[in-house]
Amino acid sequence: MNRFIKKGLEISQYTAIREYYENRYMHAELTIDWNGKKKKEFKEILSQKEEGNSLLTEKTIEDPNAVLKALGLNTNFLDNEPFSNLRTNSDIWEFYLIKMFKIKEDEYKYWIKDFSDKSPAYRHCSRRRVGNSWNQYNDNDVKYPTIDSNDLIKASEKFVGRLQQFKGPLRKVDKKNITNRKKAAKAFNSYLLKSMEFGKKAINDIFFDNKNEDFILMELLKRSYWNKNPGLDSNHMLAICLMLCLYGHQKQGYISQQMAKIVCQKLNLLKNCDNEIREKIIRNLEDRTSYFKKPFIPPYKYVYTKYRDRINIFFRIKTWIRLVKTTYLASV
Repeated sequence: MNRFIKKGLEISQYTAIREYYENRYMHAELTIDWNGKKKKEFKEILSQKEEGNSLLTEKTIEDPNAVLKALGLNTNFLDNEPFSNLRTNSDIWEFYLIKMFKIKEDEYKYWIKDFSDKSPAYRHCSRRRVGNSWNQYNDNDVKYPTIDSNDLIKASEKFVGRLQQFKGPLRKVDKKNITNRKKAAKAFNSYLLKSMEFGKKAINDIFFDNKNEDFILMELLKRSYWNKNPGLDSNHMLAICLMLCLYGHQKQGYISQQMAKIVCQKLNLLKNCDNEIREKIIRNLEDRTSYFKKPFIPPYKYVYTKYRDRINIFFRIKTWIRLVKTTYLASV
């Protein structure tokens, strides 16, 4: 493999760029190292057939849905509770419980106000406004769906009933509702961790001891394969970490070496998948973990940048993580 530095080319270190050139049987890939140097790596393609297969594989990997299908990582994990009853970016736990009861618009408008006075907010909460418009709140497909759970209804009845009487901001302390709020939060936390067997120590170790979201995702991925928490779907966690490693995210330009290495390990365990696609992905990630000594730009970052509306990176896991954390804090 021949390498050379092309001088005079201005490229931002924070932008993922890939360019492909065809010159007879040569294939060039543009990469960027951590010192901002520009390099071209040329790979010989031995035959027209191999070139065609390589380009077809590359095109498949540029399509996130095609990747998941080729690897047998179907997205039916979103059909199971609790994820089937969550919505992306709907992470105010109280509204999931409120939605199980009939409320009026006049009551709702009090809850979504901020309070700039010196009235105390509940622990770990701010005085800022929470919630959306009444119309958005009532749209099950956009925001908070109605959860069908008798246990949750029973645990939340007093909490929501008192909220209706209180007529104040959702996070403003109501001394008559403190105990009810804790019980409701504890019940919702149990629902979120349904069949996952997380103890108090595990919750602290995973969700609170390290604030780095990569760490949380990696720990959940490892636990799903160890069967420490049987309710965690290993395909769900692998799909999320794989999407991050390949395409990145709006707020996540660089991916940790450790996450990529764990993903490669888990990909090797897959059965009944497209081996060519799998090997291509593993080589891509291993190239970056061996070449770069620090977090790296995902190899297909440009796909997310261009087609972000078509890519589901987290499959509601970040909403779930935030809800697990906030309900746990509200329950203690």
